[in-house]
Amino acid sequence: MVNQSGFNRSGVIGLLLLAMFYFASARFSMAALTLQQANLILLWLPAGIGLIMAMAVGWKALPVIMLVSFAADAPEMMADGNSLSSWIHTAILAFADGLAPCLAAQLFRSRLPSGLLMARDLGPFTLYICLLPSIVGVAITVANLVWGGYISWQQVPGLSLNLILAYSLGILLVWPLYQLWNQPAPLDMAGWGWVLLALVANGLLFFAATQGVGGMVFFALPVLLMLTFKAGPQGVLLGLLLSVIVLIMGAIRFPGPCVAPDNMDARPMLMGFVFTMTYVTLSLCLYYRELLASDSSRQRWQNAALHDPLTGLANRRALMKALRDEANRTQRTGRPFALAMLDLDHFKRINDNHGHKAGDRALKAIADLLHAQCRGIDMVARVGGEEFAIVLPETTLVAAIPVMQRIREAVASLDLDLDDADTRLTISIGIVESGQEINIEQMLEEADTRLYIAKANGRNRIVGADGTAI
Repeated sequence: MVNQSGFNRSGVIGLLLLAMFYFASARFSMAALTLQQANLILLWLPAGIGLIMAMAVGWKALPVIMLVSFAADAPEMMADGNSLSSWIHTAILAFADGLAPCLAAQLFRSRLPSGLLMARDLGPFTLYICLLPSIVGVAITVANLVWGGYISWQQVPGLSLNLILAYSLGILLVWPLYQLWNQPAPLDMAGWGWVLLALVANGLLFFAATQGVGGMVFFALPVLLMLTFKAGPQGVLLGLLLSVIVLIMGAIRFPGPCVAPDNMDARPMLMGFVFTMTYVTLSLCLYYRELLASDSSRQRWQNAALHDPLTGLANRRALMKALRDEANRTQRTGRPFALAMLDLDHFKRINDNHGHKAGDRALKAIADLLHAQCRGIDMVARVGGEEFAIVLPETTLVAAIPVMQRIREAVASLDLDLDDADTRLTISIGIVESGQEINIEQMLEEADTRLYIAKANGRNRIVGADGTAI
């Protein structure tokens, strides 16, 4: 199902906060994002906030949105008098404002039950969640305005198209930001810095466009696309929202390319540019996020394929790859490497006396110990139940023996924190050194042979080249 973004359906406080945001955004849209001389709203931010409310509580959001919308619309709708007719027309507008997001939420759950997650979801999202509910809401709104004498029939086509775009933009800008804002990776200080830098850059580009350098406004899109790779999904969507607000506010107040406030032909150009910028940025943001998720998933699968799930050490597959790599390196450089096979002595008694959970804890403790005792370039692998292997690059057998001796002593003194204070583990080790003619399977077999010699000679010891236990 669509992610409800953690909103509690019984959270009255949360719903009230959203209602306050709805009211504030409505008044802001009317004051700052409206062509006052034509009374045309270019961006209706409450459409996105209304969708958030409807996704949180379903159709229960309808009366709340109607009440808040009525309060926001009342000053303009009743400017000519507090008549019954004004109350009725304001109530109808409020109903349209509440119906559109509730219908959008219903379509959202049926058409995109998993949410807006991938770039291919943006098409259905725009059609079913943005355009269709906006068309229904705008149809009611425009019919009400004609009935009340607020507009003429000649104004209907242009006003309808303008409102549909304004409502759709509100959803496109607000909902994806809200949905992705609660993702596991928050916007860090560097991300905030990139967002601020992008806003300054776009602000300068918009200013240059009003000063006669018209083409500069189109460079706002590359700035936002750059932000995709620098600030992540949250950063680019926040930058997109603020950039669109700044662009529209500037377009209303200053002449420029396709943003002349008194030119009716310029308004569709402005809305087309803003809608295209929003859609392209959203598409790239979602696609980039999808690529990152795919790469992360691939890395997790690769990590799982090469690592032991209990200890986190490399597994036999990773060990074989490391041995092949070291064999190739030795043949190129002539410098040998060492391979040690290690096996815990009498490990079965821990499982028998203390249970398999205690045995698992012991194996993890041994894995941590081995990893701590080795160099960063060494590989430690778990190749069996209680059997481990260590690959020591550019190391002779003579140099490897002190390392193994240190490991043997550390294992013998390791406190496993078991009920039986006398329970201690020891480890037997067999070591081999590579030659110029390297056969990996023979090296493994020889290391195993020396390991079993160590076992046969009383355990808790190391066997090297001549088969003598240390």
